[in-house]
Amino acid sequence: MASPVCIVGGTGALGFGLAVRLGSAGVPVVIGSRDQGRAEEAATRASAEIPGGSFTGLQNESAVREADTVILSVPFRNQVENLANLHKALTDGQLLIDATVPLAAAFGGKATRSLGVWQGSAAQQASELCA
Repeated sequence: MASPVCIVGGTGALGFGLAVRLGSAGVPVVIGSRDQGRAEEAATRASAEIPGGSFTGLQNESAVREADTVILSVPFRNQVENLANLHKALTDGQLLIDATVPLAAAFGGKATRSLGVWQGSAAQQASELCA
């Protein structure tokens, strides 16, 4: 069996879509959320869409501890807060994939405009925060 992948923010549109696609490919998925109930609800919905899939819903810190690969799929405005909260749960050797996109819509602007990030990109910001 494949190693599970954790999706922090797996209750949102992008995260849930990734969970369903990974699950349909036979990858066990741990859906993370700040709220355990929402994570469990998303796992139940994903299981209904992909009956043969393996989906678990956990609170973010617990979810991160269950996988070698972690996908961060949260709005840009929540990236720093999530990484700060997960910093102690993430371990050496884990692969962190940051799907955060710094769109102006995260702060009430147009989704067609990207924001400048001091570090250069959202991924570079994540790398700096996790160092």
